Amino acid sequence: MSRGFTHMPGMFGRLTPYKGNISHRPGCYSCYMEGSPGKRKRPAVAGEKGCTAPPPQPADSIFLSEWLAGNRPPNQLPISAVCNSHCIFCSNRLNPFPVATGLFRDMADVKHQLSLMPAHRDPIRLSDSLPGRIAEGEAFLHPQFFEILSLIRHKFVGNTLCFTTNASMLDEPFLKKLAAYRPI
Repeated sequence: MSRGFTHMPGMFGRLTPYKGNISHRPGCYSCYMEGSPGKRKRPAVAGEKGCTAPPPQPADSIFLSEWLAGNRPPNQLPISAVCNSHCIFCSNRLNPFPVATGLFRDMADVKHQLSLMPAHRDPIRLSDSLPGRIAEGEAFLHPQFFEILSLIRHKFVGNTLCFTTNASMLDEPFLKKLAAYRPI
């Protein structure tokens, strides 16, 4: 039996200890938390320790479902419902209803939504999530973050990219790599 965490949204969206066999999706927050503390800069992805569940198909994605339910906002592409901080003012903790937490958006789902998004000049928002049943996570934690930016830049060459961040991932090497995707 392996020990892990289940994604149980509680009053404060905390992870609840779980005992039993666990199977995680790529980029699973539980796999990330099971890693040694000094090596938690990026979450686990498919094929790494304990992460055996297949990725969700685009039609099954909560991210895509939310985007469709929100009347397809043409500038929103949320990619993360994972955060590495516990800010007291976080809107995720103040929601009157449970929000999905602890997951990253699958690349196939990102590609699917990008294919459905019309061309426009508005900023692309990678941290917003409407109507609000998914936690607004830290986009910079996504294990395929720069691959996603490349996909976005292929379709939206000049749109500004917007992120809501706690800035915990912003070190010099990360910022240099991020600068290649300007305007931000």
